[in-house]
Amino acid sequence: MKHQTIVFRIGLSFALIALILVSILSLKSYHNARDLLSEQEVIITRISIDPIYRRTTVIYQLMEATIGQILLNRELIAAFAAADREALAALVEPAMPMLTELGINVYHFHLSDHTTLYRGHRPEVHGDSLEAQRTMPGLVHQRQQRLTGLEQGVHYLAYRHLEPVFFNGEYIGAIELGVNLDEKILGIWQRAAGGEWYLLRLDEATLSVLNGTGANEPDYLNIGPETTAALCHGEPVRLNHGNYLVQMVPLADFAGDYAWVLKRVYDNSELLAKHKKQFNNTVLFGLLIVLLGTVLTFLVLRWLLRPLEHLVAVARTWARKDLSQPVAINSNDEIGVLGRAMESMRRKLQRHQQEMATSRELFKILADFATDWIFWMDAQGGYVYVSPACEKISGYKPEEFRQHPWLLWYIIHPDDRDVWQEHLNRLQAQGHDLEADQALSVTIRIITKQGEVRWLKNISRAVYNEKREFSGIRGSNTDITANKQAGDKLVYLSFHDQLTGVYNRVYFEQELLRLNHSREPVAVIVADIDGLKIINDTLGHKQGDLQIIKASELLQASLRKVDILARIGGDEFVALLPNTTEKTGRAIVDRIQAAVKVHNQENPALPVSISCGVAGTDASAGDLEELLKKADMLMYQSKAAQGSETRKMVLDNLLRLSAEKDRHHTGHVENLQKLALRLGREAGLNRQQLHNLELLAQVHDLGKAAIPDELLTKKGPLTKEEVELLQRHPEIGSRIAGFCGEYTAVAELILKHHEKWDGTGYPLGLAGEEIPPECRVFAIVDAYDEMLRAGPLAGQAGMEPPLPTMPLEPEQARLVIEKKAGSAFDPRLVKLFLNMTGAERP
Repeated sequence: MKHQTIVFRIGLSFALIALILVSILSLKSYHNARDLLSEQEVIITRISIDPIYRRTTVIYQLMEATIGQILLNRELIAAFAAADREALAALVEPAMPMLTELGINVYHFHLSDHTTLYRGHRPEVHGDSLEAQRTMPGLVHQRQQRLTGLEQGVHYLAYRHLEPVFFNGEYIGAIELGVNLDEKILGIWQRAAGGEWYLLRLDEATLSVLNGTGANEPDYLNIGPETTAALCHGEPVRLNHGNYLVQMVPLADFAGDYAWVLKRVYDNSELLAKHKKQFNNTVLFGLLIVLLGTVLTFLVLRWLLRPLEHLVAVARTWARKDLSQPVAINSNDEIGVLGRAMESMRRKLQRHQQEMATSRELFKILADFATDWIFWMDAQGGYVYVSPACEKISGYKPEEFRQHPWLLWYIIHPDDRDVWQEHLNRLQAQGHDLEADQALSVTIRIITKQGEVRWLKNISRAVYNEKREFSGIRGSNTDITANKQAGDKLVYLSFHDQLTGVYNRVYFEQELLRLNHSREPVAVIVADIDGLKIINDTLGHKQGDLQIIKASELLQASLRKVDILARIGGDEFVALLPNTTEKTGRAIVDRIQAAVKVHNQENPALPVSISCGVAGTDASAGDLEELLKKADMLMYQSKAAQGSETRKMVLDNLLRLSAEKDRHHTGHVENLQKLALRLGREAGLNRQQLHNLELLAQVHDLGKAAIPDELLTKKGPLTKEEVELLQRHPEIGSRIAGFCGEYTAVAELILKHHEKWDGTGYPLGLAGEEIPPECRVFAIVDAYDEMLRAGPLAGQAGMEPPLPTMPLEPEQARLVIEKKAGSAFDPRLVKLFLNMTGAERP
């Protein structure tokens, strides 16, 4: 009885304490709920008020930017200055839908005489005087300065922006843009913050409704003088009326006077009802806990108090990993059964400890020599084992992971932590499904101790005891960073052009297919690099690649971020412009051509010419294959239209390059032209031949633009390969001249201007009369002028004829020419040349 009395008193005391605690918790829960409700009201207030000021700022910025664009329209300003209402209407009406879409529904042109010339949204009303109705237009006329703010019009209160307009230095009036503060604006705020919104007029101590979004305006207009005074001074007001939260925000006009109020009414009844229900549930749940706790306490204290003391003592010994103390309970009741079960468990645990120690040692031996990062975690997340490979992969030592079990979570990339947590959850959940007991893998990133990002493939298996209770995780982490980077590079290369870095044909065709099913307008630009083949053939593919890279950079810089640029051929690019009409596409093409022009002015050494064609739709995407064909056709039309200009640009650049490589021969071309024309006339050439001879003297070394500078300026002997490369310049120059219509007539002469009378010249090996007369004349005067100058290749093998290493006197040069008559030069022309130049001697 004494033992039962103690149990009863302990149980009763526990019940009373539990009841008191539940009461305290219920009251605390009630106050927390009230605080949370109050905090929600403050948050709702902030959420609902902030959009007003953000929206106002955006509106003024939009009107300022729009009116800036209007002032750039000189035709519109001229019509305004001339007070030509019909011309003004013709210019303004096309822009009205776009302005309306932007939310601008006031567009006025005010003359300086206080009358309105034109109203964009009400064109039928004009010529009326605003001097007595509104203040802002008069202030703008008076000050001739910009004015923004709220002002009440005839119909609506609106955010207004008035900009003074000057024409030829004289003030002609003002342009006004505005956004009405009507039900549409209030509806936007209602959808954003909830509640019902009203616009009120503030007249001294009274409020009157102008418009709103609520079906019926509650009677919250009668407010005290203190509230009215706060509103008049620009202070927001928040009031509670029963279940309703009322918020009022004063609005100032352009002069800073608060004449209007925005009011929001929010129904709190639902939140209050939820709060009351939550409080009642909390009280009932607390009472139930007290009842159940009391019953359980009495049962536990009555039947288990004494035997459990022994079990607790044994358990504490086992908790210290000492399994030597047996359970000494021999009763036949439940405690006795529990005692015997615990003793059986103790013996099994002793065997398992021995087996586990052996297993761990074997595992450690294998893991220590593995290249993968192997680990073993217990059920609490602590590390039982971490292999030494973790330091090589992560930079952290095994003991650091054992000392800080959270270290792996810390070094996992923040974007992959949710993936890792889900992986752990899946492993733990396998214990409930015997068939799902298998290794799971996941790929994550870690940040090493050195700050590097590495990719790991984790393969783990959950460990469970006989009762399928989770007891840990064993797994390995493999460093797959190199494979991941290689894979990413392959993906990048599969969709990008290696030379330019823009998208390739594969990606372009995918996007073409995707956009072909789009409902938005799409424009296509086809761009082709002009003259790339002749540049590749003459200056080499390295120079051609530079042209392609520069063209891609100019195209990319002229496009928008949403546009898709792809290189689909050697010299051909295509740009897909989503949500773009053909008109906008033509504007982008103009921007591309402007960028090309600026580049060519700033970089004359690497000029670029791009022909473009654009096609697009105005409503939906349509058939993009047909658009592509149309744009391609327009591109070829553009290429044909500017073909001569492109060829001239390429030729001018090549002439400049060849001239730069021949800087030591200043005046060489002029001297050649003079001597060639004189000898040509002596030889009886006709007018066309003389003209061709003059052009040949100008462009005969055009092919040297493709010869490396180091070869043209080499001081030592030329190798056989270098001689062969140097002797290719007539063929290259001939191809260039054939590309340019202006010089087509001399393409053959450029090819043959190094042929020799005896057939030992190059590149064709022609002899005698097979060589055009212009070339025979030019060969003599070119050799003569070279001998007087002795360029950098003088004395080199392969120069025809071999030139002296030092400049010769004219008489010495004439003797060399005479000696070469019949071998290098036409004998008849040599005699004419010697007679011609001999007459010049003193």
